[in-house]
Amino acid sequence: GRGSSLPGNTIVVESDSPERFNALGRVLKPFGYTVMDPVEAEELEVAAARPRDRDAAPLERLPRLVHCMSTAQTIASVQALVAPRKGLRGLVDVRRCCALLDRAESVDALEDAHDEAHSRHAELVEELVERLPAGEKPALNIVCTAVLYDDLLRQVREWARLGHSPAEIQAELDARFARVAGVLGDVSFVK
Repeated sequence: GRGSSLPGNTIVVESDSPERFNALGRVLKPFGYTVMDPVEAEELEVAAARPRDRDAAPLERLPRLVHCMSTAQTIASVQALVAPRKGLRGLVDVRRCCALLDRAESVDALEDAHDEAHSRHAELVEELVERLPAGEKPALNIVCTAVLYDDLLRQVREWARLGHSPAEIQAELDARFARVAGVLGDVSFVK
């Protein structure tokens, strides 16, 4: 096993695609993140139950990034992870879970499903909210690639309207994304 301590920047990546899992690992590594799959996380959970490993990080607190081959599968996986069961909380703290979606319309569907699951378990939600700092509520983190692309293209259009040349725009983009440029060349997400 990995022992009783985890790096502070450990993320569990849930994916049905080894290519996506590996690509996310390559993208996150230069930023100091260690990526593990759910099987590794479960093995650590078993090891943490042993007396000699009591200092292991509580795995339900490890952040989860969920990105599957289809948006529907990503949504189903997130729902399975965060949905409360029989008066107990979900497998993963909803505040530590992030869904990476490819389609903007799926964001609303996932938010609606999340709200519905929690409204059916109001007592649990109230208990979770009571433990949070004032004004904070449990919220699922959602990143939508379509929204990111839209924002980026909107910025490029704005620079073009302001009269910047294609070379100037490309130089600005290169400067903004220089930190990840080294890993993006070998990362491919199979659609």
